Amino acid sequence: MRVEKPQFFNRRPWWHGTGPYFLLILTILALSLAINTTLKNEYKALLQEQREDVARLQLEVENLQHQKEILEETLLRRIQEVNDLIYKFDSMRPDVTVTDEELELLERLVTAEAQGESYEGQLAVANVVIDRTLSPAFPDTIKAVILQPGQFCPVAKGIINTITPSDTARQAVADALKGHRIIEENALYFYNPRIVSRGHWIRTRQTVTDIGNHRFAL
Repeated sequence: MRVEKPQFFNRRPWWHGTGPYFLLILTILALSLAINTTLKNEYKALLQEQREDVARLQLEVENLQHQKEILEETLLRRIQEVNDLIYKFDSMRPDVTVTDEELELLERLVTAEAQGESYEGQLAVANVVIDRTLSPAFPDTIKAVILQPGQFCPVAKGIINTITPSDTARQAVADALKGHRIIEENALYFYNPRIVSRGHWIRTRQTVTDIGNHRFAL
């Protein structure tokens, strides 16, 4: 009787036949690694892009802040210039108190004396009346200056009581009371050299300028 020896290697190894599974697992791992690497690269690129956007926005904010400071400085300078102009304008305004009656009286006188003259000519007449009000040589109110005997022909002839002020005269008077001038300060006289005789005393006054038919003098 023959006794067979036990077969110790007749069984297959546990890994025998698992090759395809290992290959599948390796493939999955490789794909996962590739996908992970790709995603990381994409995230890095996105992060870099976001950082660049943040840096760009910060730069824009800094530029805007700089522009804001420049605009604020310009605005403050403009405000100061306006305030300076207001102060200068107020300092030019004649220190004359005018009632509604005196305002209309001055508008009537300017219309009568400078009828047919330009705005500048009418403004100059208003300047003379206001200068007289401020001069110690004449009365200290508009009404008293205008109605002073022997000074203005339209008053002497009564024309001032019937004439209607023109729009140009109203504007000239309003501007004169605000300090607008067309002639030198302290010009207290005006006359028509074509009408006034050569020997008249007013011709001895120092001439300032001629506007239209009128000669203005100190």
